[in-house]
Amino acid sequence: MTPGRTDDPGTAGVIGATDAPGTADDLGTAGVMGAATDAPGTADDLGTAGVIGATDAPGTPGGATDAPGTADDPRSRPTTPGSGTVATYADLAGEIARRPARLGGVRLVAVDGGSGAGKTMFAERLVVALRRAGARVEVVHTDDLLDGWADQFTFWPRLRDGVLEPLAAGAPGRYRRYDWVAGGFAEELVVPVPDVLIMDGVSVARADVRARLTLAVFLTADPGLRLSRVLARDGVAIEPQLRAWMAAEKAHFARDATPEWVDVLIDGGSTVEHDRESEYVRLRQERLR
Repeated sequence: MTPGRTDDPGTAGVIGATDAPGTADDLGTAGVMGAATDAPGTADDLGTAGVIGATDAPGTPGGATDAPGTADDPRSRPTTPGSGTVATYADLAGEIARRPARLGGVRLVAVDGGSGAGKTMFAERLVVALRRAGARVEVVHTDDLLDGWADQFTFWPRLRDGVLEPLAAGAPGRYRRYDWVAGGFAEELVVPVPDVLIMDGVSVARADVRARLTLAVFLTADPGLRLSRVLARDGVAIEPQLRAWMAAEKAHFARDATPEWVDVLIDGGSTVEHDRESEYVRLRQERLR
């Protein structure tokens, strides 16, 4: 959207920020997640999910027979009424492993939500959990595909044609990274065929791609908090464009019914006590497609 990740609360680094040119956030290729034969709320006022491998990730209790979020799952603990449920990234990685790949042999995960909701941070921590489970993971940040501020939603053909369709056919994807400082597209990045591809950005769980998604999450947070996060990171000079951008996001999510459709609704601004490196606060998990 602007230089840096505008939806990152700023408490940790950005995935792929130090990657060498020519790679698209390649987070390692050790291990393979799952086998190829795996069997198949409320919106914020915008305005305001088998386990991979045989062992649990560090810090998560053993036992993996219940699906994350079920009432008898000891790994998801309720908080105070109305404040959500604390769940682990390790369990969400396990949920991804249990679900079928729908983009050829790739499990496609959408991390959607408004600007400043914490999408990039969430994606980063999910990548850690997936890699610990042995998955090869690639991440595409839609900020890198936008042709400036005016391309908020119309970037989609570049992502679809350059990345998703090739990966579905078993071939690497490619796209040119947009340089927000220079105001134009820069080097070409290659997306190797992974076990899991995470798309991080506004509108990535849109209706056009839902048939190919293995899992979709939506992060919500108070709009004032989201605005302050972005301005703190990218500077107050972008406030006029950002306010218009956020209004357009709100309209898109309402039309697309994204928060109502996704598998997991997440509180990106939760004050509930939890280990932010390994846990998140889930507001709803109902759609187990």
